[in-house]
Amino acid sequence: RITEMTGVAFAQGKWDAVEKVVAIYREKEARNASLLKLVNQDLQSQAEQLAAELGELKRTEQEIRLSNANELVRAEDVAEERARAKQMAEQQTAQVESMKRSLGSVMPVVEALAIALELKLPDHVQQKGCTLTTLDVYLSFIEEAIHKLHARAQHIVSCESAPPTEDEDPSEK
Repeated sequence: RITEMTGVAFAQGKWDAVEKVVAIYREKEARNASLLKLVNQDLQSQAEQLAAELGELKRTEQEIRLSNANELVRAEDVAEERARAKQMAEQQTAQVESMKRSLGSVMPVVEALAIALELKLPDHVQQKGCTLTTLDVYLSFIEEAIHKLHARAQHIVSCESAPPTEDEDPSEK
């Protein structure tokens, strides 16, 4: 099974096979770690932004309570503050829903790209499809496929741009 997944054959006298499998594993782990770090940074940024907005909402709430406790006369002003706080909460809810829709629209695209690239994903990942729990696997396989395509394209370009040998007639190209 390891031979199928890595393409490394185990045979008597081939002691470097284990080292090759470990190297392949480390490479994939590094790629996954890189993607996970990128996703975590994005999530951290979003979390910080939401925390700042939550802090702003809490400050607004405190201002409203102080206003009510100190000046019952200003009931109209308090109602306006509440309306603003509600509007901000509605905006945050709309932003969260927008993020959910964005993720929902990205996942089918990632899955379609995996199909277009004819990726051989693990069975459990193919059964689940592209979800938040399998997105990192999809992205890892897509990244690997793109690197392979890029290498093939560079090879083709280098073959096409190679100068003719002495035996070849340049006018034949």
